[in-house]
Amino acid sequence: MSTEQDPELQKYFESLLDTFISEGWRFLLEDFTGAEESIRDIMQCKDDKDLYYRKGQLDVIGRLLAFETSIKNSYEDFLNDSSV
Repeated sequence: MSTEQDPELQKYFESLLDTFISEGWRFLLEDFTGAEESIRDIMQCKDDKDLYYRKGQLDVIGRLLAFETSIKNSYEDFLNDSSV
Protein backbone atom coordinates (compact mmCIF):
# COMPACT_ATOMS: atom_id res chain seq x y z
CA MET A 1 0.00 0.00 0.00
CA SER A 2 1.42 3.39 -0.86
CA THR A 3 0.82 6.64 0.99
CA GLU A 4 -1.04 7.89 -2.09
CA GLN A 5 -3.71 5.27 -1.38
CA ASP A 6 -4.54 6.87 1.95
CA PRO A 7 -3.90 10.60 1.66
CA GLU A 8 -6.27 11.37 4.53
CA LEU A 9 -4.20 9.29 6.95
CA GLN A 10 -1.00 10.85 5.59
CA LYS A 11 -2.45 14.32 6.24
CA TYR A 12 -3.52 13.26 9.75
CA PHE A 13 0.01 12.20 10.66
CA GLU A 14 1.67 15.22 9.05
CA SER A 15 -0.70 17.63 10.83
CA LEU A 16 0.07 16.07 14.19
CA LEU A 17 3.80 16.09 13.50
CA ASP A 18 3.51 19.82 12.72
CA THR A 19 1.79 20.27 16.08
CA PHE A 20 4.58 18.47 17.93
CA ILE A 21 7.22 20.93 16.72
CA SER A 22 5.24 23.96 17.86
CA GLU A 23 6.13 26.04 20.87
CA GLY A 24 2.58 25.66 22.15
CA TRP A 25 2.92 21.86 22.26
CA ARG A 26 6.12 22.21 24.28
CA PHE A 27 4.39 24.55 26.73
CA LEU A 28 1.44 22.18 27.03
CA LEU A 29 3.72 19.26 27.87
CA GLU A 30 5.58 21.35 30.45
CA ASP A 31 2.31 22.33 32.11
CA PHE A 32 1.03 18.77 32.22
CA THR A 33 4.36 17.46 33.50
CA GLY A 34 4.16 19.94 36.36
CA ALA A 35 0.54 19.02 37.06
CA GLU A 36 1.44 15.33 37.05
CA GLU A 37 4.05 15.89 39.74
CA SER A 38 1.60 17.62 42.07
CA ILE A 39 -1.20 15.12 41.44
CA ARG A 40 1.11 12.20 42.29
CA ASP A 41 1.32 13.45 45.89
CA ILE A 42 -1.34 11.09 47.23
CA MET A 43 -0.72 12.21 50.79
CA GLN A 44 -2.94 15.18 49.94
CA CYS A 45 -5.94 12.94 49.18
CA LYS A 46 -8.92 13.57 51.43
CA ASP A 47 -10.62 10.23 50.82
CA ASP A 48 -10.84 7.28 48.43
CA LYS A 49 -12.92 9.29 45.92
CA ASP A 50 -10.15 11.87 45.72
CA LEU A 51 -7.58 9.10 45.26
CA TYR A 52 -9.52 7.59 42.35
CA TYR A 53 -10.05 11.03 40.86
CA ARG A 54 -6.31 11.63 40.92
CA LYS A 55 -5.73 8.21 39.40
CA GLY A 56 -8.00 9.21 36.50
CA GLN A 57 -6.20 12.51 36.08
CA LEU A 58 -2.84 10.71 35.98
CA ASP A 59 -4.16 8.30 33.36
CA VAL A 60 -5.23 11.16 31.08
CA ILE A 61 -2.00 13.09 31.63
CA GLY A 62 0.05 9.95 30.97
CA ARG A 63 -1.77 9.38 27.70
CA LEU A 64 -1.18 12.98 26.66
CA LEU A 65 2.52 12.86 27.55
CA ALA A 66 2.93 9.62 25.56
CA PHE A 67 0.82 10.82 22.60
CA GLU A 68 3.69 12.26 20.57
CA THR A 69 5.75 9.07 20.79
CA SER A 70 2.71 6.96 19.97
CA ILE A 71 1.89 9.01 16.87
CA LYS A 72 5.50 8.99 15.69
CA ASN A 73 5.66 5.21 16.05
CA SER A 74 2.34 4.80 14.22
CA TYR A 75 3.52 7.09 11.44
CA GLU A 76 6.72 5.11 11.08
CA ASP A 77 4.68 1.92 10.81
CA PHE A 78 2.44 3.62 8.25
CA LEU A 79 5.44 4.62 6.14
CA ASN A 80 6.99 1.16 6.40
CA ASP A 81 3.70 -0.48 5.39
CA SER A 82 3.35 1.99 2.54
CA SER A 83 6.74 1.16 1.10
CA VAL A 84 5.97 -2.55 0.78
